[in-house]
Amino acid sequence: FANHYFYDQSYVDFRSKNILEGTFNNAVKGNGGIIMMKNGELKIFETMLHNGISEWGSGGCLFSTSSMLSVSMSSFNNCRAVNGGAVFASDSRINILRSGFKNNIGYRDGGAFVLGQRTDTAIEMSEFQQNKAECPYLNVTSCPDWGDSFVLKGRTSGIGFDSFCIHPLCK
Repeated sequence: FANHYFYDQSYVDFRSKNILEGTFNNAVKGNGGIIMMKNGELKIFETMLHNGISEWGSGGCLFSTSSMLSVSMSSFNNCRAVNGGAVFASDSRINILRSGFKNNIGYRDGGAFVLGQRTDTAIEMSEFQQNKAECPYLNVTSCPDWGDSFVLKGRTSGIGFDSFCIHPLCK
């Protein structure tokens, strides 16, 4: 679990100017690029969660199931996942106050969030900028990490096609 935090049935409190970024924290096949939380309680205060990646799963920064999450004066930036670029939560209670979500990408759903069944959410005085749900692509035709999944698209000139790799979960 290098560069990946996992909390199961616990209480965690990140306080004051913590930085969880820089190494492109990555859940290679699972959920929660930076933090995966199950049956726990997490408080995040004045913390930056940046560059989390869950290439095949949910919650680029944080994945929460059956948990309580409180976020205050923190930022979630440049994270990406299949569902919920920054945060994916189900069966959870989420409280967010004075926090920012910027440049997060959900490949299928939820640029900033995917909030699943039985998730109570309160968001106050927070800012959302340039989050989007869009499928990633590479301007190459060899992408073994994505199963060499590529598509053809007509050129803007109207003559010929360009081919590029597309994440297989986006088809």
